[in-house]
Amino acid sequence: MDQDVIVALSTPEGPAPRGILRLSGAGARELAARIFKPHPSGHDPRSLERGVCRGFLVLGRSGVTCEASLWLHPRGASFTGEDLVEMHLPGSPPLLQAVQGLLVRLGARLAGPGEFTRRAFENGRIDLTRAEAVAAVIRAADDEEREAALALLEGGLEKRVAVLRDRIVGCLVHLEVSLDFSDQDLDVDLPPDLDVTLREVEAEVAELAGRSRERAGRPRARVVLEGPANAGKSSLFNSLLGAEEALVSRLPGTTRDVVLAEFEVSGMPIQLVDTAGDDVLRVEADRLAHRQRRRFLREADLVLEVRDGRRTNGRPPRRRPGRLRVHTHADLLEASGGMEGEVLIVSNVTGTGLDRLRDAMVRSLRRAREGRSGLLINARHGEAFSRVREHLERGRRALREGLGPELVAADLRAALLTLGGVTGEVTDQLVLDRIFSSFCIGK
Repeated sequence: MDQDVIVALSTPEGPAPRGILRLSGAGARELAARIFKPHPSGHDPRSLERGVCRGFLVLGRSGVTCEASLWLHPRGASFTGEDLVEMHLPGSPPLLQAVQGLLVRLGARLAGPGEFTRRAFENGRIDLTRAEAVAAVIRAADDEEREAALALLEGGLEKRVAVLRDRIVGCLVHLEVSLDFSDQDLDVDLPPDLDVTLREVEAEVAELAGRSRERAGRPRARVVLEGPANAGKSSLFNSLLGAEEALVSRLPGTTRDVVLAEFEVSGMPIQLVDTAGDDVLRVEADRLAHRQRRRFLREADLVLEVRDGRRTNGRPPRRRPGRLRVHTHADLLEASGGMEGEVLIVSNVTGTGLDRLRDAMVRSLRRAREGRSGLLINARHGEAFSRVREHLERGRRALREGLGPELVAADLRAALLTLGGVTGEVTDQLVLDRIFSSFCIGK
């Protein structure tokens, strides 16, 4: 759709050897040509489809000129998907402001925040995740954040979403076939591995959702303590922090609301989370606490499985990625603290084994970080992936309980619709306004 011509400075403000004014929209090159005179051996911007025109600008009736070049990008092949002109000229702020003002008087409009990137999205040049990556690259505070934002800009998340969508569609096809023949007295068996496929997709979605951290400053790794009541979780929480943050009692179920605190281990910022005992379910408040506990476990970078060392059955636990098994009460056991197989033995009373536990936490978190693709998952993506996971979880439950293909298919359709919101296939204007309002002018 043709839109009016917008203009903005696309290089940082301040003196520089070169400044760039960007124009986009139907008639952008005609507008630029009104103040541009090509060199005798150069090209007229109105006759050249793509390329560079070298010449000079004529600034109004005064006849003042300055060297400039126009970089022409044709409609359909430009960043915005529209006719786009980059006007390269000396980076003098007064000169750039004068040229921009002249272009506005000739009919251009000053671009709003993120308007160039929004036009690229609306014209199908980029998906919404890549649009957000433009702002993320600009705001990157260090090399790690920049590399993650560049991976997003290169379409890493879009590709992951496409694979997830295809797998869900594959499952949905079998359900739709079953529904199509339901009124013809024909039994269409669902694939036996349908639940397995959905569980695999759900696990990948949960992993993506868990990367989202809406925090100011550098993201902190989230470490969640889980286990039965009176296993020593709250005492371990306080011991790791070196402060009395969590309420400790012999009464089961003392911890209901999650307790959060932040600290550092070997220079790594960590958010530590204490949760309710997973074996206490007496009243409605306990059920609400379990729901909250499950949410934090889904978003954890590392889970500490805390058990009372005096009550274990002696069988070695199965090793699981992203988890560490911790046995408490080393001071009451015939143990000196440290490692026994895959189990960390600690004492919250004497502090035995705590340093080894902290080191193991850091190693596990670093391995997890190195094993990730480096994609940047922001809060909006994380919220959407969490909702996709809920739809898949509900669909799998309906499948296991034999509630009929209609209910399972409805949940899978809802999951697909939510996935479409991540890449912008399904858009909400209020969401778009909020996203692009955070951009710089000229981007």
